[in-house]
Amino acid sequence: LEDLKGKVVAWVDLQSSAGYVLPRALLRSRGLDPDTLFREERRCGSHEGVVAAVLDGLADVGATYVHLEDGRIVDAAWGDREVRVLASYGPIPADILASGRSLPDALVEDLRDAIQSDDSAIAEASRLLLECDGFVTPEPSHLEALRALVS
Repeated sequence: LEDLKGKVVAWVDLQSSAGYVLPRALLRSRGLDPDTLFREERRCGSHEGVVAAVLDGLADVGATYVHLEDGRIVDAAWGDREVRVLASYGPIPADILASGRSLPDALVEDLRDAIQSDDSAIAEASRLLLECDGFVTPEPSHLEALRALVS
């Protein structure tokens, strides 16, 4: 990763966990400052845009996602095109809905039950709003990789 000094990097956007936030945290955890490491930073707006920027030579390196099962790649932003993976981290959880600590536990439980219900109007509205198939309550182990990266 030290060889990235002075290179051009492609990011998804400032809000992307896999395409910006966590790769920068990974660099920091390895003693590299992402604010000074790269000569230029490009924001591509999508994982497909990052892949295109790297494959088309507009960026030297890019941050995107990969899904692994038993250590094997089963889905990647680059599809079947040949790339070299420099580093990985994770797993990272999908989007998380979180509440403030000031909300009463009973209200949080009611909201969780409503969005996880199969027949709730709140659940349907939540799925449409967040463009997802459903919601699950995370296990503490789902966040272990993130905790290790940022601690």
